[in-house]
Amino acid sequence: MYVRFMEFTLVVLLISSLFDTASGDPSQSRGSLVYSRDQLFALRSSAPLPKERPDVPPELMRTKRGCRAGVERRARRRRYRPVLPSIIMGNVRSLPNKMDELAALTRHQREYRESSLLLFTETWLTALTPDTAAQLEGFTLLRADRSRESGKRKGGGLAVFVNDRWCNPGHITIKEQHCSVSRLQTQHPDALLLISGDFNHASPSSSLPKFTQYVTCHTRDNKTLDLFYANTKEAYHSLPLPPLGCADHNLVHLQPVYKPLVQRQPAVTRTVKKWSKEAEEALKDTTLWDVFSDAHGEDIDNLTSCITARNPLFLLSPLLPLSHEL
Repeated sequence: MYVRFMEFTLVVLLISSLFDTASGDPSQSRGSLVYSRDQLFALRSSAPLPKERPDVPPELMRTKRGCRAGVERRARRRRYRPVLPSIIMGNVRSLPNKMDELAALTRHQREYRESSLLLFTETWLTALTPDTAAQLEGFTLLRADRSRESGKRKGGGLAVFVNDRWCNPGHITIKEQHCSVSRLQTQHPDALLLISGDFNHASPSSSLPKFTQYVTCHTRDNKTLDLFYANTKEAYHSLPLPPLGCADHNLVHLQPVYKPLVQRQPAVTRTVKKWSKEAEEALKDTTLWDVFSDAHGEDIDNLTSCITARNPLFLLSPLLPLSHEL
């Protein structure tokens, strides 16, 4: 009898606890808290709406001062319109087996996607390698494969991928191939010249005194073998990038920091004298304009060249006889 009484007591307590929980009264519930629909709506109305903002006095609001600076910030703002081309360069040691990784980088990495030039040495491309094996979406390929005249049977080769957003593919042509930099400097003294490659024990600093070397990071272990020269001072800032595939050389990202001469020089104020209306009318009175307009008719080009030519007979004065033959 005692056992049955205990079982009945436990059943009554369990049923009463269920009723207390269903009633939604947290003070009487001994299990999980259960709220009714009306109670939940009441809680939601006490929270501020997303569009409501506290009324802060203007004198207490924060004021933005200055702007974010840095080379990467300026390069991101200029994107495809830098003063000098942004370049990713390095020794890749065979390019065809790394095209899938390079395509993924240009698709998902901002540094590769927004670079003006991708310049790779040691591509190991030969005349038997078609262009389709090294095509890159959004870039135009320029090749300079290792030739037999170089005396090297394997290795070598240069590949330049030009971003189509930076330069129209229809404007990209290879006019000449030079082996002497001094010849280019003589023919085009104001042109931008860029030299890149794996200069292992062959630094051209002594033979090119007017060029500046911009790679300051290590490209292989603790050595700087891949160098980049430009005939402009204060032009680039170098940052290291991971190697492409299983290559043993790190890539280098060259970001332009060059400022045009117009931005570096202070503003100059000049005073220009303008012709007054009286002076213009006086000049018209001393010239027989019908002589020019009747002779050339509607041919504006010949009329312009005739008027602007440095011939004293073309500017007639009142003292010149009208019967004078031009």
